Amino acid sequence: MGYRVPSMPITANIWRGGAPLPVGPPQIVTKCQLRLIKDAFIISASVVPYNNRSLLILPKGTDIRSLQPGPLPADFVEVPAGTGIYWNVLTVGDVAKGFANEYRAATISCYSYPLPRP
Repeated sequence: MGYRVPSMPITANIWRGGAPLPVGPPQIVTKCQLRLIKDAFIISASVVPYNNRSLLILPKGTDIRSLQPGPLPADFVEVPAGTGIYWNVLTVGDVAKGFANEYRAATISCYSYPLPRP
């Protein structure tokens, strides 16, 4: 059995960076998959592990931009779309480049959770 493209059961909204939070409609709406990065723990002052980084799996060729390289700010992503949970894009790379199962992967860091409803 050959390798397959990962399933992408949820939707992400992508905005170009530059504002504290996204403004207006998203520039890109795409299918995706969200995965926890188990090794990306940040140790706080109380020495309690906290993870705010995840891996976003996207279709190959998706125009998503990271912090590096270049002078432009990174993109914002709302994933799952409509939740009000925003992420900064840290890195972007292609997986299985040149093969039928190619896809794009972005490391994202949680930027803002929705405010709780009263």
